[in-house]
Amino acid sequence: MDNSIANFEAFRDWMILRNYASATIKSYSSHLRQFLLWRQRLGNTGTIEQDEIKAYLTERSDQGLAWRSINVAYSALQMFFTSVLRREWSVEHLPRPRSERSLPTILSVDEVERLINAATLLKHQAFITLLYGTGLRLSEALDLRIKDIDGSRAQLRVCKGKGKKDRYVHLPPSLLETLRIYYKACRPQNYLFNGSYVGGRWQNRAAQYAIERAAVAASIICPVSAHVLRHCYATHHLEAGTSILFVKEQLGHSNLTTTARYLHLCVNYQEQVHHPLNQLSLHLHPLPARLGE
Repeated sequence: MDNSIANFEAFRDWMILRNYASATIKSYSSHLRQFLLWRQRLGNTGTIEQDEIKAYLTERSDQGLAWRSINVAYSALQMFFTSVLRREWSVEHLPRPRSERSLPTILSVDEVERLINAATLLKHQAFITLLYGTGLRLSEALDLRIKDIDGSRAQLRVCKGKGKKDRYVHLPPSLLETLRIYYKACRPQNYLFNGSYVGGRWQNRAAQYAIERAAVAASIICPVSAHVLRHCYATHHLEAGTSILFVKEQLGHSNLTTTARYLHLCVNYQEQVHHPLNQLSLHLHPLPARLGE
């Protein structure tokens, strides 16, 4: 008997009760649905085995699915197998795919300036400036409400960011001034950036499209997204000598190792290294004279 619907609903309920982020629930549910549909097409209606999951992931890899997507599918199916089916997962039998390390796109400071200036609307300019000036993720920026901005303390509050964690992010004076100009001109309600309806949230795709249009207008060849601006925020800060601990807290990273990866992208970081040895006034002993000299 096929229990696909019951399994799917049980998995969603389990994640909801565990208070997983809505984006995670949506992504993991989608991967499980694709796997269950794949089983149905093959006529498999019995007990789900790891061999099936292995065959499914292998087929998806052969179809050219990116490693990142396969890795997410692996995590979703592993969670379903162990938490809902209550079965033991053999890592030796089905190991996690090895990661592919690709360097992210980084714009120069001049390109970021061109990007902001090329945006067609003040709203778009303010949004791109916010992303670059804070390093927020796309969903974090779009979820911002007006009440989350504290101009007197020059900071904003990110509510339920990645991992359901709140944090405060510093607002540089130039960004705060840009947001004030935007607010006075556009008068958004509830959310800082409204969509089609006053007081409603701007949709992810519409916001990303505004960034892409600005990149085309600025003649920037490489793909530009909200996450590219997040990479730029971290890299440019580190190149300017900003403390890596400050950058870690601003980005909301749980582990310093995640932030440290940006050091490999820095062009001028070595110039910011000041060795304390250089500050010492050393008086070295001369070499003893050789006999006969």
